[in-house]
Amino acid sequence: MVLVLSLILILLLVALTVLVLTQQERGNSAFQEGDLDAASRLYTAAIEMVSELLPETEEYGLAHVLHSNRSAVWAAQVCVGP
Repeated sequence: MVLVLSLILILLLVALTVLVLTQQERGNSAFQEGDLDAASRLYTAAIEMVSELLPETEEYGLAHVLHSNRSAVWAAQVCVGP
């Protein structure tokens, strides 16, 4: 029973990580296309998912990458303007 629960937990963590990485990739695409508002929203959503659902991944740099990406978007917004 413990093994089954452990496997379910691992699968859930993998699925959530894939979801976060998908949001990150969508943010990357939006940034490359110049849709800075969408990129910022997507990175923010991914950051919130990491903080709330995958806090242990912050130690592995996922949150740092997402914050860095969102910072790049904000910097581009300042340079480009509204």
